[in-house]
Amino acid sequence: MRPTSGGKAGWFHGGEKSRAESLESMASLPAPMIYVSKAAVITGDVAIGTDSSVWHCAVLRGDLDRIRVGECVSIQDNAVVHVDLGNPVEIGDHVTVGHGAVVHGCEIGEDCIIGMGSVVGSRAKIGRGTLIGAGAVVPEGKEIPRDSVVVGVPAKVVRRTQDFHQIRIEASWRVYAELARKTLPAMDELKGDPKKRVKIEGVAGLDGMF
Repeated sequence: MRPTSGGKAGWFHGGEKSRAESLESMASLPAPMIYVSKAAVITGDVAIGTDSSVWHCAVLRGDLDRIRVGECVSIQDNAVVHVDLGNPVEIGDHVTVGHGAVVHGCEIGEDCIIGMGSVVGSRAKIGRGTLIGAGAVVPEGKEIPRDSVVVGVPAKVVRRTQDFHQIRIEASWRVYAELARKTLPAMDELKGDPKKRVKIEGVAGLDGMF
């Protein structure tokens, strides 16, 4: 995941501003890179990477600590990303956070799926290439090794990921990265109004694909 210092192009920085004020601050970015649904809520110290997307009714609340979201990440409908004081959220590149999932004060490595309705508790660490099954609950402080398939309440590692799991993980982030780009205005449309570099508009028809 890219560092957030230095004003890297393609990053959405929430800071201490409201969502609307933060979107206006993107005028300095050179290209459209991030999709945020008009029904999403982003507040506090939040940074989101290139080709990422935040879908309908998702909440990213960086009030007590920071939230850092990598490139090609999708935060899907009704997901919640929140922090504790001293427990930030770090989400690596190529991650899918499924519908209704809760990601709280934890670290998620690159190339993961956090399944629909699952919970990842504070101080948990999810290793790279891991698939967290739908409805699983990863307890606070638990460390999941890389390339794991995790299910259950409380969550347990049941096997290592196989090729078909990795194909699914890659397909998920690629579909949503492309979808995020397609929902953004064309470059020609942006020349007259740099504030449109984040398009705030919903897209229907793909819910439930992953």
